[in-house]
Amino acid sequence: MIPPGMPGYQADLGKDIDFDAAAAKDLLKQAGYADPAQFPQLHFKFGTTSANQARAEFIQAQLKQNLGVDIVLDSMESKAYQAAYKAKDYDLAWTGWGADYPDPQNFMTGLFGCNASNNKYNYCNKEFDAAAAKGDTGTDLTQRLQAYAQAQGILVSDTPVASPRRTTIRACRSSTRYRWQSTNAGRGRRPRWRSACGWSALVSPTRWPRAYGRCARQSRAHRQSGDSSGRA
Repeated sequence: MIPPGMPGYQADLGKDIDFDAAAAKDLLKQAGYADPAQFPQLHFKFGTTSANQARAEFIQAQLKQNLGVDIVLDSMESKAYQAAYKAKDYDLAWTGWGADYPDPQNFMTGLFGCNASNNKYNYCNKEFDAAAAKGDTGTDLTQRLQAYAQAQGILVSDTPVASPRRTTIRACRSSTRYRWQSTNAGRGRRPRWRSACGWSALVSPTRWPRAYGRCARQSRAHRQSGDSSGRA
């Protein structure tokens, strides 16, 4: 969940969740959907752009090809989509996050905490909250990163979002020099990010099986390797 370029990034985390259509189908079977035709129809909502349309069509095709699951694409005007997303009025949606400041905290509590305002996924795990809180309140960087590593492990195990793509950091620019200035208690000047660490993800306000993650995660690896076979 913490991307490259950010303290706390773990390169090997989640590598066990590789593309495995058979395992994904088995997870659906365990959830009571041995017959994909019996799976409830899901609507995938997203803001209307050509890029979002292409991503949505790709995910739709991969879920059909690999799991036999049909989803309906609902392209929406931007304001209508944002309202639906904030109200958690969706089955599946496309979202993303970019760093506000270069600290792993920005990718943890505020996004996935049980009471976080940016948690639009209905995700709640008290163990995650406890681990992330240790990182939030700690003063020793090594101990903080250890706490966030524990929190990240919980997130990857639970898979509340499936992130097939990431953005990377280029520079953090303040008005005077390239450095970070504290904004605690309103002090200091907030920098302007020219390009932020972040990710985009497929999300759902219900606890959907990890099967979706097994399919969706693969698209990132294929983009990095140049594989055009079309698996998600």
